[in-house]
Amino acid sequence: MTKFFFLARAIASIALLAVFSLANAQQFQTEITTYLQTEKSKWALTDEDVSNRTVSDQYTDRETGITYTYLQQQISGVNIFNAVSTMAIRNGEVIYFTSRFIPNAAQQANAATPAIKAENAVKAAAS
Repeated sequence: MTKFFFLARAIASIALLAVFSLANAQQFQTEITTYLQTEKSKWALTDEDVSNRTVSDQYTDRETGITYTYLQQQISGVNIFNAVSTMAIRNGEVIYFTSRFIPNAAQQANAATPAIKAENAVKAAAS
């Protein structure tokens, strides 16, 4: 009975932590989106530039209460090399942001569809 109680308590704690983390992550997503939409013109970014991103890392400093967030810019779900912006959030407010996003990235990228078939690419590489 004691092992069952311990296991049930551990599972409940993990579930509670997961729900809290998900709610916290959604709150940060809202703050990030709002900030980027409001400030995008400072960095000549388009709606597409600021919406095609993912959080590559995020942690909160317990002493300062600042949450550091690293945003990776993407095109069609593919990360853009070195296009990682840094954001610091405290008490629901962005207190620091540095952009390394590429303006008009989608227009500068190569085509999403290949120019030649895979077998032709292999043949060309072999020759």
